[in-house]
Amino acid sequence: MKDPYSILGLDKSSSKEELEAKYKELKAIYSEGRFLPGAEGMKAARNLNDLENAWLDICEDLRARDTVSKFSDSANKEQATDTAAEVNAEEVKSESIELKAEEVKKESVETDALAFADSLIKEKKFDEAQKVLDDINDRNAEWHYLQSRIYYNREWISECKKHLEIAISTDPTNDKYKRTLDKLNQIIGNKNANPENLHAEGQQAQFEQQNMDAGNSLLNCCSTYCLMSMCCDLCCRC
Repeated sequence: MKDPYSILGLDKSSSKEELEAKYKELKAIYSEGRFLPGAEGMKAARNLNDLENAWLDICEDLRARDTVSKFSDSANKEQATDTAAEVNAEEVKSESIELKAEEVKKESVETDALAFADSLIKEKKFDEAQKVLDDINDRNAEWHYLQSRIYYNREWISECKKHLEIAISTDPTNDKYKRTLDKLNQIIGNKNANPENLHAEGQQAQFEQQNMDAGNSLLNCCSTYCLMSMCCDLCCRC
């Protein structure tokens, strides 16, 4: 796995301020570049995705380093009194409760953000929806599903399929993701399929009807040809 610091072009010795500044600089570049057409836009989108994942790893590393630093500083001081230890334990407990509450709040906010991105996609406001997804740190199964829908509408079919597969691997019990991937595979392999109906219900029935209609047309042509041949034979005998 690539070193997350190298993705930013820095190393572990860089300060938190330097890391944050570089992250914001690259994010602005990749965010603008992903809207470019073709391979250049796809490359920028991949770079942005790698950058976001790297930044999550760096933030975790920074928190771990802060924790180690706090414990090291504490070890160099004189042993605290029992009262001070009790106060510290209470502070840790309180901090843990606050962190848990913050996590619950964050999950609620990100769930609302995903719903908002979904509504924007339905309104075909793909640029706005992409910006909402970019601001979400928790890249869960639904996030990848919504990202696949945006890529599909940009005609980035391979990237669309990749994110659908990630969504399924993250949440294997979700039938919506599986049905959408099945429809995408059918669209890729069936020239009669309507790409506009990727996320519509009943796509399989539509494919079967299209194939049935094609078969009936062929049968009608064959019947017409046979009748014409019979008429010609009769005329010749007369």
